[in-house]
Amino acid sequence: MMRVLHVLQELSGGGAEAIAAQLVTGAQQAGCAVAVAGARGSVRPAFDAPTFELPLIARKPVALMRAVRALRRAIATWRPDLVHCHNPAMALAVALAAGRGRPPAKIVTVHGIGARDTPLGTALLRWSGFDTVACGTGVATALRARNVKSTLIPNGCPPAPPPLDRASLEAAFGSLQGRQLVVGVGRLVPQKNHALLIRAAALLPDAVVVIAGEGVARAALQRDADHAGVAGRVHLCGHRSDARALIAAADALVIASRWEGLPLVALEAMTAGTPVVAVRAAWNEGLLTDGEDCLLVPPDDPLSIAGALARLASDPGLAARIAVRARERAAQHSSERMTREYLDLYDAVVRRVMQP
Repeated sequence: MMRVLHVLQELSGGGAEAIAAQLVTGAQQAGCAVAVAGARGSVRPAFDAPTFELPLIARKPVALMRAVRALRRAIATWRPDLVHCHNPAMALAVALAAGRGRPPAKIVTVHGIGARDTPLGTALLRWSGFDTVACGTGVATALRARNVKSTLIPNGCPPAPPPLDRASLEAAFGSLQGRQLVVGVGRLVPQKNHALLIRAAALLPDAVVVIAGEGVARAALQRDADHAGVAGRVHLCGHRSDARALIAAADALVIASRWEGLPLVALEAMTAGTPVVAVRAAWNEGLLTDGEDCLLVPPDDPLSIAGALARLASDPGLAARIAVRARERAAQHSSERMTREYLDLYDAVVRRVMQP
C-alpha cells in the first residue's frame, strides 16, 4: 500500500485545494494511505484524511523555516513513499525538509504562476529537481518557455450537482426576478479581478451578479458596487458550500481573472452546462474555443463582457449550443481520468526513486 503526503499552502478555499481533495479521495479509494499538510483555513477541508499543521509562508523566510521544521516532523511521522507538493513554494519547503534526489519520491503540481512570480517560481522548480506536473496546457507552455520540463495532467471535475431552485434564489436575491443570473466564483483577491465583472454589471440593467467567495478585497469590491450604482444587483455572498449548485443554476458564469492555471470553476460550469464568459488568457489554451464552448473577451474590457452576456440573454439558441459543446468538452476532464493519471505517475516515480 502506497503512502502519500500532499503538501499545500492552505487546506481550504481555492482551486488547488479542491483538486488536491479529489486526489486524496481518489487515491484512498485506490487503496493508498493519504495524509495532507497545510495551513488550516476558515473552511472545513473537502477530504477525510490525517492532517499536519503548517504555517502560512506568505513570502516570509522565518515562516518558511517553521514550515520546513513542521514538514520534517510530518514526514517522520507519516513516512510517505511519495510527497505531492502543490506549487513551487511547497516544493521549496519540501526540498529543504527532505532533500533532493533521495527518498521519499517527490512530485510538484503547478496550478498556475502569476507573471511577477514566474522567474522565481520556475527557478525553484528547476532547483528542486522534482517531477513537475502542469495542470493545463497553458501552464505547460509557460513552463516550457522557462526550460522546465513537465508532465501534462489537466485538472478534472466530478459530475455536476442538481442546480439550486430558482425560486429560492429569487427569494434570497430580491432583485433577481425576471433578470439574468450571472455568477462569479473565486477568492476575493486582485488576481480574480471580480471588479471587472462589477463594472460590466453597471452596463447590464437586466442582470444580477452573485459573487461567491471570501478574501481581502471584499470591502474594495463593495465600494466598487456602491460607486457604480449597482449595489442592489451585485451580491457578495461569501463562501458557499453549494457554489457548484449555484453555478448550475446560473444563466452564465464569468471568469475575469488576470491569470490562472486551469481554473476548476470553468470545468464546473462546463460540466453543468452553464455558459462561460472568460477573459482571453493563456489558460484558455487547450480548454476553451470562442463561440463553440464559451465566449471569450479581451482583458480589462467591461463593455465586451457586458456584450457577451447580453448575447447569451438574447439568443437562447446560442446559449444552448455552447452548453452542449461545453458538456462534451468537460467530459474529457473527469475526476476519474485525472486521478488515474496521477496514480500512474506516482507508481512510476516511486519505482524510479526506489531502484538501487
